[in-house]
Amino acid sequence: MKKPTNIILLGPPGCGKGTQAKLLQKKFNLVHISTGDLLRQEVADKTELGLRIKSIMDQGLFPTNEEVTEVLENRMQKPDCAHGIIFDGYPRTLPQAEYLQTKLTSKPIVILVKISDEILSERILLRRSCPKCGSIYHLKYSPSKDGYTCDKDGEELIQRKDDTAQVLKQRLEMYDTLTSPLVDFYKRHSLLHEVVADHFTIDEIFAKILEIIERTHQ
Repeated sequence: MKKPTNIILLGPPGCGKGTQAKLLQKKFNLVHISTGDLLRQEVADKTELGLRIKSIMDQGLFPTNEEVTEVLENRMQKPDCAHGIIFDGYPRTLPQAEYLQTKLTSKPIVILVKISDEILSERILLRRSCPKCGSIYHLKYSPSKDGYTCDKDGEELIQRKDDTAQVLKQRLEMYDTLTSPLVDFYKRHSLLHEVVADHFTIDEIFAKILEIIERTHQ
């Protein structure tokens, strides 16, 4: 299979974009840029930008276009990005999509991961993470051995502040508002491909994405 240059993964929070991005990274040796991870690193580093972002994210809201783009630009300038990037969580708005089009030297493969709100809620509300190593677990589908602590380092698992029902509702409403014009934008440019994630395993979804990549590069 011919190696793609740039892949953009779209979809609501918790739909599995990050998992698929890691599989694509391993398959094609591309750089995986998760704006969520980049933003959380800014918060962890307690930079001036990170403190502003923390206040916004704690409310279940998204940082501004300027804040997200600033973090992204810093990462894209590193040499390893020259060989291709998997964008996970960016763009989220139409201005971000328009900006990214000016930065990419070739047409990206844009994949929208679709999932029902019911399944999405179950995935997110039962998700737990290790505060030390960042490992992700799910109380129903992939729990740790004892269900309470991390298998790798024994740290007590936590629920992220943005993984609650109230915050999830806010994030999904905002996602729907922001994403509709984004989907239309990529459809107009004949770049959008859709993958339905309901009731499919990680491997099955990955196989669908690989089919899209292969078909796009024929």
